[in-house]
Amino acid sequence: MHRCLPFLVAVVVALVPAPRADAASAVDPRDRQAYAAAFAAAQSGPDPRWRELARGLEDYPLYPYLVHAALVRQGPKADAAVVRRFLAEHPDSLLGDDLRARRLKMLAERNAWREFLADWAPTSDPALQCLH
Repeated sequence: MHRCLPFLVAVVVALVPAPRADAASAVDPRDRQAYAAAFAAAQSGPDPRWRELARGLEDYPLYPYLVHAALVRQGPKADAAVVRRFLAEHPDSLLGDDLRARRLKMLAERNAWREFLADWAPTSDPALQCLH
């Protein structure tokens, strides 16, 4: 599932129909293009350029996917405070669950059990339950 997330996001973005022109929450086609560029940059590496590309998209419905992609790409180098803030802002979401599972596995590999316990949340993942 974790490896499929970028593909699923791309499929969702591709399949989301363009809103009607009279819709109150119409998405500007330029925002869609900016989002696609920012998402590609967030996935491609540690280059923080995605933030520049995403400037003004903070209210875009898929913005959390940009942050998630960047944090996943950073892996163990991601700032713990930023990860925790993301988890607090997106509890019980697919993105939050995915990021938490990745973080917990990384902490377990490092034997960072205090941080593991601090970041722990109940999960149905048997591997994480065993580590807990």
